[in-house]
Amino acid sequence: MSQHINFLTADMEIRFGESVRLAGRVAHDAINAVLYFVTDDDAEVLNIDLDAYGYSTPQNHVWIKDWSEHAGVAGQLAKLDGITHKATTVVGPFDSPAHLLEIH
Repeated sequence: MSQHINFLTADMEIRFGESVRLAGRVAHDAINAVLYFVTDDDAEVLNIDLDAYGYSTPQNHVWIKDWSEHAGVAGQLAKLDGITHKATTVVGPFDSPAHLLEIH
């Protein structure tokens, strides 16, 4: 994980899919455009790069996929202070949703 991170939350819980709940903190690396969920054991990268689908990532924004283990994660993040949902698109052969979040 980069040294350029800003922790956006105190300890909290995020649900990944239907059965996994993890406790940790949300952290943003603005220089590398990465949003992390940092637990005591590891750091999970939450965002995804959609350049291959023609969607760039504006500064201080991240794309969050809304499928597989990250289903519902964007909605949970958008409820936090300092994070705002800006847009939704669909990508890939299954028209899977992805959400653009602004990090304040």
